[in-house]
Amino acid sequence: MTQEGVIKFALKHRAIELPTWTYATLRVLAAWRSILRSLELIGQDGKRYEGAAWGNVSARLPPWHDGPRRPFLITGTQTGGLIETGAENFTVVQRCDLGDGRVESEGPVAPSSEAMTHAALYGVDEHLRFVFHAHSKEIWQHARRLELPCTPVDVEYGTQKMAWAVEKLMEQRHTRETKTIAMLGHEDGVITFGETPDEAGEAMMRFLARARALNQRNLEYLK
Repeated sequence: MTQEGVIKFALKHRAIELPTWTYATLRVLAAWRSILRSLELIGQDGKRYEGAAWGNVSARLPPWHDGPRRPFLITGTQTGGLIETGAENFTVVQRCDLGDGRVESEGPVAPSSEAMTHAALYGVDEHLRFVFHAHSKEIWQHARRLELPCTPVDVEYGTQKMAWAVEKLMEQRHTRETKTIAMLGHEDGVITFGETPDEAGEAMMRFLARARALNQRNLEYLK
């Protein structure tokens, strides 16, 4: 089994305090992260994934351009186990080169191991500004029945191949309509995204509810 939580890209990180101008975006991200954490879509449990933390959230930062930098704010690596997060738990990805598998970041902590996947999504759509990556066994197990876009089973998390697989899925209208991707090669991994945090969050809640409904179908009282 692939070890969870390991950064698989070449990282150049500068340890600095998070700029205060990012705090407005940070507060929105922290609020949604708190909701996902309460549902265990983000978290950490010694009995799961060899004890590694899971889940992360990100948001593009102004100016809203479609150039090669595309800076975005993202939760730091292995912060999923924290109940609440603050400025010390986020970082800014300044550059990401998918071809070379390189990420440059600035902030108090190193970025999430899924930073390249987030960068791939921002790179294909200048209007997309929020990405949530959660672990939901329910959504993941029912991905096919829910007719979700899926990355291949042999594509691992945090890799260039995952970033490229996500880019390819974004060429499909269905992916942009569902605003959701199931990562079949990443146990329980699910990504949602949107132009607003509400769009990304509502996509996650919608498919979680549908997956749970599928689990309830055989209950006697629903017959």
